Amino acid sequence: MNTAPDFLLIDGLSRSHGRQRVLKDITLGLPQGALTVLLGPSGCGKSTLLRQIAGLEPLDGGRIVCQGQDLAATPPERRGFALVFQDHALFAHLSVYDNVAFAPTEQRLGQDEIARRTRRALEALQIAPLAQRGIHELSGGQQQRVAVARALAAQPRLLLLDEPFSSLDPGLREDLQHMLRELLHAQNQTALLVTHDQREAWALADRLAVMQAGDLVQAGEPDRLYSQPATPWLARFLGHRNLGDRAVWLDQDLRLLRPGQPVPPGGAPVPVTLSALRRLGAVCELSLTPSSTLHPLPPSWGAGPPVWQMQLSRREWLALDSPETGQALVLRVDAPGHRF
Repeated sequence: MNTAPDFLLIDGLSRSHGRQRVLKDITLGLPQGALTVLLGPSGCGKSTLLRQIAGLEPLDGGRIVCQGQDLAATPPERRGFALVFQDHALFAHLSVYDNVAFAPTEQRLGQDEIARRTRRALEALQIAPLAQRGIHELSGGQQQRVAVARALAAQPRLLLLDEPFSSLDPGLREDLQHMLRELLHAQNQTALLVTHDQREAWALADRLAVMQAGDLVQAGEPDRLYSQPATPWLARFLGHRNLGDRAVWLDQDLRLLRPGQPVPPGGAPVPVTLSALRRLGAVCELSLTPSSTLHPLPPSWGAGPPVWQMQLSRREWLALDSPETGQALVLRVDAPGHRF
């Protein structure tokens, strides 16, 4: 078990804009060498938290500690952090090479070291052939690569990324996400990325933290948050469809059977009626209403959802003899669900 202290500790951070409480006593640790993703709906305070870490916005309470150093009196330019903005914020009058070389030049390094860092960053982001081009000659994806390369050329202690891929087309976004994850791991770079896109969060995160209305709801390994959400809100936000009065059931907890088909031991059989069916290409979405007014689950499990939701592949739906709306089926519930 790794008991090493976090690289960066956010301890009791708060922030208000007038009477509006933007951040409410946020405490979060960032492990060394990991990519932590801060996920939440628009307006939840995640970008404000990122700006406070960068030193661009003041604290109303709490502290930020990096490698044992309280950053309260440390200005942004002396924190050793690099920030990649949503809009790239590149220097339009400079070439790609000079944009990437900007940070090591500002650090007053020798010319050989500036050239080494710049070439390394250009090659890592696969934009070395574009080095002499102007920014206006680049596509949006190429500009985003330049922005990341410029940040990495500074060799920051911490890389901060604020919705870096939100303006890109889905295919290009996924390519850059994969490239960024591989690059950060290869360089053992500690990073914090803010996003409202769940697909992006799952694709990138070594550690995931979810915010809602200024609160930190839960933080940890992504698989743990998905399988053990701390609150009903988080379960719904992460896409879970089957919430009862005390628990959430994961998709792998459920199996649909034809009437008369033997029910394997170990689960609770629930008679259901197929109340809605949506065929969406390769998948089918089913709504299943319990057929009996009696409690369909063991009392210790709590009441299940009034309507169970399932998604089957087309193959799975055909294997059930292509059930249609109104047909009786049996839902086997294999677990008591994750309790809140």
